[in-house]
Amino acid sequence: MVRREDEMRKRARGAVLTFMAGLLLGAPSAQALSPQELCFREVINVPGSSFQQPPNVDGVIDQDLGWTGAFRYEFGNGSLRSSVVTQGIRSNSRVYLSFEVHKDTDFNNQDVILLGFDLAATSSERFHLFAIYPVHTGTGAQLDRAPRQVHYWRSSTTNTVGKITWGPRLSQPPWMNIKVTSVASSGGPTSKPSSFFVELEFVLNSEEEPRVISFPQTSNFGMYFEVIPIIPTPVPGAVTYQWPESAAPLTPGTVSLETKVPLPTQWGTSNFGSTGCGGVSFGPSDITTNNIPINKISLDNPNIFSVRLHNDSIDGSGNPVPAENVRARFRIANFGLPATESWKDVPAAGNPTQPQTIPTNDAGTLSTGPWQLDAGEREEYRINYHQCILVELDSVSLDGGTRTTFTNRSAWTNMEFGPGSTYESSAEIATRGYQLPEGMSRHRIDLLEARHFELRPHLEKTKGLDSSQPDAGGEIDQALKPREAPSYLSEMTWLFHGYRATNSHVIIDGIKHEILLPVGSFGYVIQHQLTQEELDQQREPSQHWNLKVNGLKEIQLSGQSSPNVRAYRAEIPDGQVARIDVQAQYSDKPFPPPMDGCGCRRLRSSGTIGMLGLFLLALFTRARRRRGND
Repeated sequence: MVRREDEMRKRARGAVLTFMAGLLLGAPSAQALSPQELCFREVINVPGSSFQQPPNVDGVIDQDLGWTGAFRYEFGNGSLRSSVVTQGIRSNSRVYLSFEVHKDTDFNNQDVILLGFDLAATSSERFHLFAIYPVHTGTGAQLDRAPRQVHYWRSSTTNTVGKITWGPRLSQPPWMNIKVTSVASSGGPTSKPSSFFVELEFVLNSEEEPRVISFPQTSNFGMYFEVIPIIPTPVPGAVTYQWPESAAPLTPGTVSLETKVPLPTQWGTSNFGSTGCGGVSFGPSDITTNNIPINKISLDNPNIFSVRLHNDSIDGSGNPVPAENVRARFRIANFGLPATESWKDVPAAGNPTQPQTIPTNDAGTLSTGPWQLDAGEREEYRINYHQCILVELDSVSLDGGTRTTFTNRSAWTNMEFGPGSTYESSAEIATRGYQLPEGMSRHRIDLLEARHFELRPHLEKTKGLDSSQPDAGGEIDQALKPREAPSYLSEMTWLFHGYRATNSHVIIDGIKHEILLPVGSFGYVIQHQLTQEELDQQREPSQHWNLKVNGLKEIQLSGQSSPNVRAYRAEIPDGQVARIDVQAQYSDKPFPPPMDGCGCRRLRSSGTIGMLGLFLLALFTRARRRRGND
């Protein structure tokens, strides 16, 4: 998103700085979309005693250098931590995958990971599907780090419409090793979200087990995975994060978990590097404008949008290759949860940009021509001064040759700075472009709200006596000098995750759940710099914050959940938008908790509270992101 240069002068809320970058495969023409591809590179680890050592499959992913060089696919949510992260790498005798799943709610027996492989002609049993249930309700992973249960299906046949006809359900095969760890939220105001971590190991060859899975070594194979955490909306819903993201359009009705899997023709492509790895990638810091600061849009001066792209493509022999005929399209929408048709092209000359070749092991920049806002646009963006910028990349095949592979699907960051005694903001929840589910007269979008409070140290430049440095004559200089002085920040993270109802259902381990589609997130990280007097009076950080949400109906969550997790519902006519208004205040004196025991109570409609040093970072995303091979 963007910062309007005159908003700091005109609004107490301050300026806006928000970016959202999305990467889409394929050209927006009649050409078919390129299939998504994830490449299992060979283990390298790092130089030294661990060189070429694979990951240690113990359920502990962080700090394991065996994942160095793995592909990394992230389902981002706009916060500092993605909802789901998947990695993959291989050795000569093993294939390794990992899944990190971060939830704002507790663990559930029906949290499940689906993983499918299409081995084509390399195996007499072509299709393999695994349903991994990692955790137990309320407690997470067990001491032995084994998953709660694993179901396994295999098949070599499809029906007349191309759906896989699965054989009988089996248990976990001996050539598959799985370990799980978890970190549970304490439910307190300073606790982090619950998370679980899964590491998988497939044996490629074994004298003891003749029925090992047989991955092709020199050709492509199909892969599909879907992570389904359960969230406690009034009726627990199954949120789906799937790769490829374009697979399996939903159909009304109720399906079992294995029959929910899309047609194998919709699965993504994987390989062991024989046809090349890597590709073009970019991150949020790579999207800029020609203004100062570089992430501002000017209301009065011409704006040029740019994205810096990085290319680490290699061919099947491991040689670096250029990325040819890459172009970028810049689009804009109001802050919140834009729907597919909320975006409109930035009306700049040269948008989309001209195709450009990105050199090997290098970076290139794609830029639009200038966009000078006219009087109508200036007025529109003064009213809707929070904006998102979406960047779409494609590769144009000018001569029928191979099009470029992209190694990340999206990346974003949105920030908003708002000095003042009270912060107020609004966000839109759009529906234009969504298909209205069969049997529903309105779109139903639930927002799961999560709050986290923290008191942490902060260093700032102050003036004071600094006697640490002698002068030229060896005497102590007692002059006033800038020095680092410690202080503290009271920080409140406030996130809203959106989920769209589908009126379709899936049966997971015998229990029926409505399928929910994540439509993005937005939120705020508010930091209040404390004076010494405020620090002396500081109690539990959550008791100093007053938060208010207007515009949506609050709904009850099913089961037990943290008092810092709440839910809201929007029921929106097709093609229309709903609006959510939020307000945050900080007080140096703690507020008593409300009757429901939550550490934050609703604001009264009048009155403001003085605040020192308040600034806010607003976070948003609509798409998921994929980072390439690290």
